[in-house]
Amino acid sequence: MEPITFLVEGMAAAPQGSKRHVGKGVMVESCKNVKPWRFLVAKTAITFCQPACNTWADWRWVAWLALRQAPDLTAAELLKVVGPRRYQITLADVSGFLPDLRSCMAQQDAYVLHEPVRMSAVFRFQRPANHYRRDGTLKPLNEALSSATSQEAPLYHCVAPDWSKLQRSTEDALTGELYQDDARIVGGACEKRWCVSGERPGALITLIPLSRQQRSP
Repeated sequence: MEPITFLVEGMAAAPQGSKRHVGKGVMVESCKNVKPWRFLVAKTAITFCQPACNTWADWRWVAWLALRQAPDLTAAELLKVVGPRRYQITLADVSGFLPDLRSCMAQQDAYVLHEPVRMSAVFRFQRPANHYRRDGTLKPLNEALSSATSQEAPLYHCVAPDWSKLQRSTEDALTGELYQDDARIVGGACEKRWCVSGERPGALITLIPLSRQQRSP
């Protein structure tokens, strides 16, 4: 199979792994953007494989994720999970969409990789105001890993969050959509940097399936 490369845009990647205690032994993710980031990554990956899905309304994506977690949901059960009041939808809407949704999921399953995979990700972050001149233009880029001077703008994102936690949330988002399990990832590369001209926050993600001939001895 050919490498799969797609661009996730619209928000900065969110780190997964840091927990906070909310009482009664319950731990939750410290970053509130983990779920939205994972949703955006999964949605972008599915749309890359099936461009027609790009026209779907938001509630259809919520239905997709719900059905992934519980494949046997009926239309009535799915309606409750999605939220009829939030999205102003009816049982007829869900019932009409459910056959197409199941068919689309079956097609997506054909893209799921079962072999070893290399994964790379370039995470891009929105620059703060002090990276720009007074006229709004970007200061000269400093590609050194150390901090740039006040007259320069750094290229690399050498501040929190940690790249390993960004990678963790991104890998989890693609489980079941582009590979069977994130344990299939056997190597790769990860980079954090600030956006340059014309770019938006997000991540450029590449998956390289490893055939039997490509595997290391």
